[in-house]
Amino acid sequence: MEDESSERDPNAAFGVKVRELREAHGWNQSELARRMVERGWDKYSQVAVKRTENAERAVRLDEALTLASVLGVPLSALLGQGGEGGDVERALQIGDRIRDLQGELVAKAHELERARTALQALPPDTLESLHPLDRAFVDSALWTPLQVLERWDQ
Repeated sequence: MEDESSERDPNAAFGVKVRELREAHGWNQSELARRMVERGWDKYSQVAVKRTENAERAVRLDEALTLASVLGVPLSALLGQGGEGGDVERALQIGDRIRDLQGELVAKAHELERARTALQALPPDTLESLHPLDRAFVDSALWTPLQVLERWDQ
């Protein structure tokens, strides 16, 4: 909910929007700061979030763009302009989200490969002594990603 001072002061309006969106995500200030650090703002802290939300500091344009991306909104939403923003801005946000998902996918692929390696290292008698359902689960965990996709298409 915007107060009268935020209507006159763009920094206050920006801070109010950041707070509203952060809370809508269910994040505390530290979580928003952590996500900013993940995006390359190495020294971003809970104090920076607090000071931004309270209009005690102005933000740079690149910081505002990153905040908008982290919060999943166009920059115009943080500026109190609403709407969906321009096509270029939306494309940049989509590109950021794709990069995030690619990173998550790569991390999961590495996790899967570590699990496959650990399963393959088990002694054969250990695998043979498993219940058939457990054995089927282990066998499926040993599939390569390509095998998973092939079975998915069937």
